[in-house]
Amino acid sequence: MRNILVQRNGGRSMVFTGRLIARADDSEVSDRRPIYEDCLTLWTLTLYETKEGDYVLSSEYDAYSPKRISLKDTLRFASPEALLMALERDGHTHAELTRLLLRRAAQTSEAFAPRRERRAPLYPPAMQQESPNQPEPLAECA
Repeated sequence: MRNILVQRNGGRSMVFTGRLIARADDSEVSDRRPIYEDCLTLWTLTLYETKEGDYVLSSEYDAYSPKRISLKDTLRFASPEALLMALERDGHTHAELTRLLLRRAAQTSEAFAPRRERRAPLYPPAMQQESPNQPEPLAECA
């Protein structure tokens, strides 16, 4: 773990102790970057894990034109689930870029590894004996 400084536009830079989990940029998911009116763009997402067990998502959008514009933001999440929910709700994040970032995170961190769904029993444990799949006890005749 090391000290990490992440800059943000419109806010104070974030400093924390942690490690880099994954990084991805849109040049990796597309053979050509989007060009708008002679302006080349590059979007980079970076995911960190803090010493406290939180997760930090850094987003940097650079537009290269006669004048460079750089938009940087950083968000901190208490759990991988909270981060995933935020990414699902965010309509601006590039879907392929997000999937690439999460695939790389799954290779590095167990917290982002895909989990198999475990089927819940049809009946709670206290009622398992009443399950219709269980054979009914037969009464003995005299």
